[in-house]
Amino acid sequence: MAYGRITVEGVFSNNANYSDPITRTSGGAQESTPASFYSQILTVPTVVPGLNLDLSASALNLAAVSTILIKNLGTTNSIKATWLSDLETIANPGGVSTTAGFSFNSSGSTITDKNSQSSFANTEVGDSLYTGNATNSDNRGTRKVTTVTSVNEVAVSSALVTSANDEAATFSRGKECSVIIAPGRWMVVPGNLMYRTAGASIFEMYIVAISGTSQCEVLLLGT
Repeated sequence: MAYGRITVEGVFSNNANYSDPITRTSGGAQESTPASFYSQILTVPTVVPGLNLDLSASALNLAAVSTILIKNLGTTNSIKATWLSDLETIANPGGVSTTAGFSFNSSGSTITDKNSQSSFANTEVGDSLYTGNATNSDNRGTRKVTTVTSVNEVAVSSALVTSANDEAATFSRGKECSVIIAPGRWMVVPGNLMYRTAGASIFEMYIVAISGTSQCEVLLLGT
């Protein structure tokens, strides 16, 4: 049996050993206790999409990723990490007859909640929608929202195949985030990342070096 613990606390003190702090995070230290980890040092190229990180359980032998830590090991070049933060799961609205499920429409590239269950009430322009179980496989993948017509309909950035009353499809809704990591610095983010698609690949995060190649250390904690 092995155990891991991450403790994060902000402390500011006049003393070199940080004793008797002037101030510290008022909520106390944040702790997590992961049971499994994945660690690797990787080269970061300059060409987009750069280094693709597949954070799926099958790729890492982890049941779930709770925390992602990335350190820029370079001394000269910054690196840029980009990912989709997973905001919510949109369930299939169900229903009966002609008002069942989602309809994918080639005209206007729209997705419609046919059961009027306000499936897109939280969706904003620029969000990404991912489905891996649409009935028509051509409608699977990640698409960016270009228009929110109503709480029951959105238009997306790439073509769809008309498929009426799809009672299988569910969606993950995410928002793209990017962080520049300077040489020697760390980035720590929660593990709730959303799948995105790039051609035939599925990945959650990509990292690109700025100005010249670099190296990064990736440490994933989970169960």
